[in-house]
Amino acid sequence: MPNQEQIDQARAAMDGTLGWFRDCNLEGLRRDELGEKLSFEPAMPSIERTVTFYRNLLDCNLSQLPIVTINQITSAAKATMSVLEKIGSFDPEKAQNPFPERTQLIDQIRDRWESDYPVISPVLAYATKSSADFQRLEREARGTLSELGESKKQFKLDTDGILAEMKSALGEVQDAAKKAGVAQHAVHFVEEAKLSRGVAIAWLVASIAFGLMTAGYVVWHIEPALFAIQNPTVMQLVQASIPRLLIVFVLSFGMVWSAKNFTSSAHNYVVNRHRSNALASFQTFVEGASKPDIKDAVLMQATHAIFTPQDSGFAKGDVPNPTSQVVEVFRGAKG
Repeated sequence: MPNQEQIDQARAAMDGTLGWFRDCNLEGLRRDELGEKLSFEPAMPSIERTVTFYRNLLDCNLSQLPIVTINQITSAAKATMSVLEKIGSFDPEKAQNPFPERTQLIDQIRDRWESDYPVISPVLAYATKSSADFQRLEREARGTLSELGESKKQFKLDTDGILAEMKSALGEVQDAAKKAGVAQHAVHFVEEAKLSRGVAIAWLVASIAFGLMTAGYVVWHIEPALFAIQNPTVMQLVQASIPRLLIVFVLSFGMVWSAKNFTSSAHNYVVNRHRSNALASFQTFVEGASKPDIKDAVLMQATHAIFTPQDSGFAKGDVPNPTSQVVEVFRGAKG
């Protein structure tokens, strides 16, 4: 029965031997400096496989191994290490037959894998199993799955919330676009009102000008000419008056025509201003309404104000005021 000192010595020998494999330079064992014919390139798969095999032991907990197994690992590791050291120190100039000796080393390292595997593989299997708490891993796996399930539910809730917010935002954007679209159409009526206002001012100026010319012509041409005739006869009055009255008629007709066009243009100005105000204030009334029925009523009134001919007072009696067909169609669509 080995004592603790013997066990510690055996474990220290094993750790030292395994440490050599940890520090081993695999690329150096290739020996490319010997040339293609003498390098150990053909042995590299066996070398890498064997060195990795021993390095895996360094990652395992070997504290529970019996001294017999420890000695077996140490013995196998030293034998493999001896072959690898010979490969690392192989010198063709010192060898009597370099090619056969090289081939022999390649065969030896290949055979070492066959010899080491039965010794090392059970230790790796045992150490891996003992170092892994499978029950703990199972609990952690179940906990991870549970967390994933909760995360999935939370993700779905978050996604549904985001979709709801996106739909709400989309609805608000659409409503804003509709309102902005309605308000934008007020610009057309504003421009038309400005044009009608300018035309009305022009006709007003023309009407005033014709009126002044008529009055001036009567004062400065007709009256002096009539007073210049002494004791005129009827025929003289008729001959003197007809040309002058014709000019007065033309000037009066121009004044009346200009006045009529002024009233028509002023009528168009007032109507278009009324329509632009209806569209501009539409958004304010709709936002203040809480029920769809009230919003529909506001829309109906705005439609009525836009499409129904309005009596402005300037062309009273000249412009008919029937119910617009557009309004009737809109009522039918709402009904």
